[in-house]
Amino acid sequence: MSPIDFVVMDIDEYDDVPLILGRPFVKTAHMMIDIDDGIMKVRVQDEE
Repeated sequence: MSPIDFVVMDIDEYDDVPLILGRPFVKTAHMMIDIDDGIMKVRVQDEE
């Protein structure tokens, strides 16, 4: 196990807030990002 820095943010929903996830983060988290009908869904394992 290696130490990892992360931030949990509780923010209001805005349409114009950019979300930047770098490739190393997506690969490490084993994430799948699905953009359907203009809505971004982030799935990690079986959770959405």
